Amino acid sequence: MKKQILFREQGQALVVIAIAAVALFAFAALAIDGSIVFSDRRHSQNASDTSVLAAALAKVQKESKGMNVDWQQVGLARAKDNDYDDADPVTEVQVLPCTQDIVFSTGVVRKCDGLPAGADPTQYIHVGIKSVVHLSLAQVLGWKTITNYTDAVSRATVPENTNWYDGYGIASLHEGCWDNQNDAPFNVNGNSTSYVIGAGVLVSAVCPGDNSITVAGNPYLDTTTGICAPGTTSLPPGDAANLGTPGVQSNCNVPPADAYTLPPEPDCADPGVVTETSNGIWLAKPGYYTGTFPNVQGGQATIKMAKGVYCLQKGLDMGAGWELTTDMNGNGQHDPASEGVFFFVSGGDVTFNGGAYVFVHAISSSTSPDFQSEWLNLLMYVPNYSLVKITGGSGSSFTGTILAPKADVTLAGTTDNNGGTVDIDAQIIADIVEVTGNTKLNIIYNEANNATTQTNPGIALISD
Repeated sequence: MKKQILFREQGQALVVIAIAAVALFAFAALAIDGSIVFSDRRHSQNASDTSVLAAALAKVQKESKGMNVDWQQVGLARAKDNDYDDADPVTEVQVLPCTQDIVFSTGVVRKCDGLPAGADPTQYIHVGIKSVVHLSLAQVLGWKTITNYTDAVSRATVPENTNWYDGYGIASLHEGCWDNQNDAPFNVNGNSTSYVIGAGVLVSAVCPGDNSITVAGNPYLDTTTGICAPGTTSLPPGDAANLGTPGVQSNCNVPPADAYTLPPEPDCADPGVVTETSNGIWLAKPGYYTGTFPNVQGGQATIKMAKGVYCLQKGLDMGAGWELTTDMNGNGQHDPASEGVFFFVSGGDVTFNGGAYVFVHAISSSTSPDFQSEWLNLLMYVPNYSLVKITGGSGSSFTGTILAPKADVTLAGTTDNNGGTVDIDAQIIADIVEVTGNTKLNIIYNEANNATTQTNPGIALISD
């Protein structure tokens, strides 16, 4: 009789358990050590971000205010505050201008990526951090350390004297849009013929359906350099024809809303007064006005404005048939030493009625120690929401920058018996702009007659 040979399976389960234990241990190592590596990377990235911002601020302060500070050392110190010390033998922290690549001792290279097209690399700072994470459970599997690399880039530009909004003759700053096409941020209507001479128009809004610009009626608006409107890629043929040449351009850049420093607000210490010097002729003096300016009694009047700052707390209302002028000596010219006004409108609306004759010029020179340089050639500053209507009869002239970044501004000319032209020798900066009227309107941009500003310090992280 043959013997039966029995094959026993005892002990094979131990092999399976051992393999499973190794796998479980590997997963545990991945979970524990992986979280440590991830936590360090996140902490290192935060350290890179804060370090580059600190270095950028120090660089701007050094170059704009002459502060005796080493911006690279400031960046290294901020990284050290976040536990990444360049003096540590296994940690590397590099703070460099974007003209140089960051090259770590391991050969890893980090470049200044993500800069805007045409950016000057000398205006950007780059911080890189190499950190070594010591593993715990993973060492059993042969992994002792993992190296993290993080970096960050920041703009670091100093304030510079510049023209408001790149010298556009009209700038509409509104960023939102409406469904109603008649309420576009930039609206041209009526039967006016208008020219922006020596400059173009800026329309900041990006609207669906190309509704950042609307044309209604039979107007004609022509510009020297075109209408920069990235949010308007096409218009109906008729509307496009009404906007002249070179017309609307969508491949242009809009300056950031916070690019510029707003001028200081004046504080008029003394009350302003308007007194009648002879029959129908009034003299206005600088100061603060608690009522609507000029608020003279009677019918038609001529108001001559002495040189200075006018703080209008309840706006301005220039009636039809009135005359408002800064030409104190009546020679038909602007005499810088003795003539010019700056309207600061802190409340109320501004209305220059169509039947009025207006000849006003901003202050172009001042010897007063209290007069700020930012107010030179600034005809009107309206810091809050308001309705501003700049209209005048033929021969009217407005000279100087009209800065109303939160206001709705209407520009118009009206036909009178002479059938002449209204000249606005000014840069108009507003939230919403409407060009309308029924006569010829010239918006003239002359750099010498307009205010300048400073760019805000540029300190901002750059994303890839």
